[in-house]
Amino acid sequence: VLNEYWKQFGKIELKWHYLNASIYAAIGLSSFIANLMVLIYIFRKEKTDRSNGIMFSVNLAIADIGKVMINLPMTSISSFYGEWIFDQI
Repeated sequence: VLNEYWKQFGKIELKWHYLNASIYAAIGLSSFIANLMVLIYIFRKEKTDRSNGIMFSVNLAIADIGKVMINLPMTSISSFYGEWIFDQI
């Protein structure tokens, strides 16, 4: 179900798909590491400082790690192939 407007453009060269996948992987890996560092820092801090803001940050970091672990492989692999390969989700 592709709009007719987009059919007027040519296919994207494979090298751009590889570049896109590499950028996805770099951003995803740095996001995973940064969020893991946030969790380690928070849980190594004093146990008495567990305010709502701290717990919100923990929840946000865990959600972001989960998103990276699910979304990163799918987008990177599909970008290497040049099209979405995972059917409909």
